[in-house]
Amino acid sequence: MTGTWDRVQELMRLEAGWLDGAGAKPDPRVLLRAGVLAEAIPTEQQVRIYPSEAGGVNLEWSDANLLHSITIGPDMRLDLMTVDKDVAP
Repeated sequence: MTGTWDRVQELMRLEAGWLDGAGAKPDPRVLLRAGVLAEAIPTEQQVRIYPSEAGGVNLEWSDANLLHSITIGPDMRLDLMTVDKDVAP
């Protein structure tokens, strides 16, 4: 999945203020962890990788019934959220 590492490299080039003057620069350790996790997730689709305003990274993917998200905080903390697509909010 070379796209994963291309995306990680792209995010490594972000500078502080990347989000309309806000947005912390993601720590390289956070980006490395995001790449390793994205490669390890067993999915047919590529895992989407987005920076967070706080300097962390979000990983998102879905399968037939569920939406999944892992947030890696700037402190390296991991938070996982899974939502059933069929349950209306």
